Amino acid sequence: MLQKVEPGFTPYSTLLEEALLASQCRMALPDEKTLAREFETEWNLEAGDLTVVKHPLKGQRCVTVFRRVVSEIDCYNNALWLHDAKECLSARKPFDLVNVTPADAAKFEPIAAPYSGVFRSSDSSARGRRRAFRLVSTKAA
Repeated sequence: MLQKVEPGFTPYSTLLEEALLASQCRMALPDEKTLAREFETEWNLEAGDLTVVKHPLKGQRCVTVFRRVVSEIDCYNNALWLHDAKECLSARKPFDLVNVTPADAAKFEPIAAPYSGVFRSSDSSARGRRRAFRLVSTKAA
C-alpha cells in the first residue's frame, strides 16, 4: 500500500526497483530521501521538489516519484508576470520565475521582500535565467 504523500505533490513516475538498479549499476537503492535528492540534482530541480516512496506493486518492489506542483511564470512572454507572481506569494503557492532579467529582478525584489520569512528563493545558474520560490519548511529537519 502506497503511503500518504504531503499535499502539493503529484505522481510523476513509477519505476520498478529492479530496472532502476540496473540503470544505475547499483546493488541496492538508498533510502527514499537520498534517492529524491539524487533525482533533484540529476534533473536540476530545487531541493524538496521531489518525494520518493518505495512500495510493492503487483508483487514487485517499485519506486514512485512525486513532484511538487509549482507554477511557472515567464517574465518575457507574460505581460502580467508581476501580477501572477504577487498572487502566488499571497496564496502561499510555490513558483518559478523564468526568463528573469536583472531589471525584472529589481522590480520584483520589493514585492517579494515582505514574504522573505515565508518563502526561500534561489537563483540557480544551472537552470538558466530562473528564480525559484519555495515555502520555508515548517517541519523539523
